[in-house]
Amino acid sequence: MDLQALKLTSEAIAKAIGKGQEPQDELIAVRHFLTEMCAQGEAALSGAAAGAGEAVDEMPPDQVRYVLEELAPGLIRRMCRERSGDNQYLDVCAGVLEGFLDLMLVELKRGRFNQDFLFACRQLFDYDCTLHKANFQIPEETLQSLFTKGSGQAWRNDLKEGDKVDALLHHYDRMGSSRGSGWSQARIARVEQDALFLEYPMEPKESDRSLDRWSVEIAPFESKTAEIWEWKKTLKANDHVDVRDDAFKWLKATILQIDEVEENGRVAPLALVGMRIYTPTGQRRDERGNFDGWSDRYNERMSVYSPRICKFLTLSTKQSTDDDELDESLDEVMKPEEGQSRVWAVPRPRKCTSSQYMRQVGLFCHNGGLDLILSIIKSAEATDRPDGFNLCVLAILLSLVSLPSAIYHKAVIADYAPQLIEASKERLLSAPDKALRDVRREHIEAIVKATDSLSGRLVGKVEREKTTEILKLEVSLLCLNSSYMERRIQGIRDLTYIIKNNRLSSGRFTGAFLAEWLQTHGVFDVLFDPKKTHLQLI
Repeated sequence: MDLQALKLTSEAIAKAIGKGQEPQDELIAVRHFLTEMCAQGEAALSGAAAGAGEAVDEMPPDQVRYVLEELAPGLIRRMCRERSGDNQYLDVCAGVLEGFLDLMLVELKRGRFNQDFLFACRQLFDYDCTLHKANFQIPEETLQSLFTKGSGQAWRNDLKEGDKVDALLHHYDRMGSSRGSGWSQARIARVEQDALFLEYPMEPKESDRSLDRWSVEIAPFESKTAEIWEWKKTLKANDHVDVRDDAFKWLKATILQIDEVEENGRVAPLALVGMRIYTPTGQRRDERGNFDGWSDRYNERMSVYSPRICKFLTLSTKQSTDDDELDESLDEVMKPEEGQSRVWAVPRPRKCTSSQYMRQVGLFCHNGGLDLILSIIKSAEATDRPDGFNLCVLAILLSLVSLPSAIYHKAVIADYAPQLIEASKERLLSAPDKALRDVRREHIEAIVKATDSLSGRLVGKVEREKTTEILKLEVSLLCLNSSYMERRIQGIRDLTYIIKNNRLSSGRFTGAFLAEWLQTHGVFDVLFDPKKTHLQLI
């Protein structure tokens, strides 16, 4: 397929999808084209490795540029938005995306880092897209059958009437769709074969429901709730908390009042929650004082033990809505895909159960994707070439491999995450001044965010947050020591934000630690040295 035919095919696909049609034949043609392009790239690699003197027949540069910079970004974006009841069409869409995945690996092997193409391929690793949320879902029955084999799951066989368990409680919208969930405590009211009828004693009666004994939505009693319920026993009026509101967003809130309420024979503490924080510097005022947040019109009553109430600043400050603990039970029972030597990806209920996403991540890893990107981060030579390696490329590649961090098998995380984190930190913190000048701020932030995401599977929350904040301090110092004024101003702004955010977040580290760090790393010397400083920095 020449360039003109490829453009016409791409236009036909875009027009058909825009009309709600499913251009299966055109997508198959693109898939064949990508297979051919990958074969030519592999041939070029083989020829170079063998030192062959003959030139390999490759596509014209303008056609390659069109594929990488126009076809891939547009088509990947459209495919990731697809939703269909036709499994054959979905398989064709998946085939096209796998074609782009193969092409990305070929381009990386050839040391060609086209940023437009790599950024487009990043979408292939995002499981929070329509394609993987609405299609390819592994049936609940299949997941439950895996739990029957799971390590440590024998306790489910012994569940009986009167037993207590931890069970998920969902927060539903008006259409009846779950928009959030959290762990609560339930009592098994009765058992009918594998059906467990659960009562949530601290919730309204309409929250009661039945679950299969092998459901991923139940866990041993107090395995998920012990710590948070112990904390909730101490809640009182005027305490600050995080609350998920009716718009399903986590907000900073205040407990205004707690009353013991009896309803349908159940007695539970009911909290009146104000979606606001009272502070002397608040921008609004009511009879209680100055506050930031929402007026009493938006007050809500809810059970103190509702999963919608959490510790202050644990969820309201998160950029991600993914606040569920990761359940690694299935890691013990998954078997490798045919032809693969290990399990790379594991379905995570309430996160991603797309069979195609598991397959895609597995193919990427099995074909050497993680090893290749780790090698590139460690040793690729930085250049000024348009398709050369630089900090922008580092940000894209690290972000790309961090997106499935919750989906990787725990052994994969143990093998690769520490290496990826350390190699990326080393590359960022040792970057020459010129590299800092050329990189955008969002790319530096993406590197920090990706390392934080990967470390989330390795260490506890407190240690992870502290490590991430220290990396931010180191990056701020790197910028502050730059010879470029723009970067130095960014460095001092970031330092100010870190110190302020540390205070508001109840201290990820002490003031003494911060003061010692600033002194040890010469921050004050840089700021007040008349030869180095500038009025804008002050």
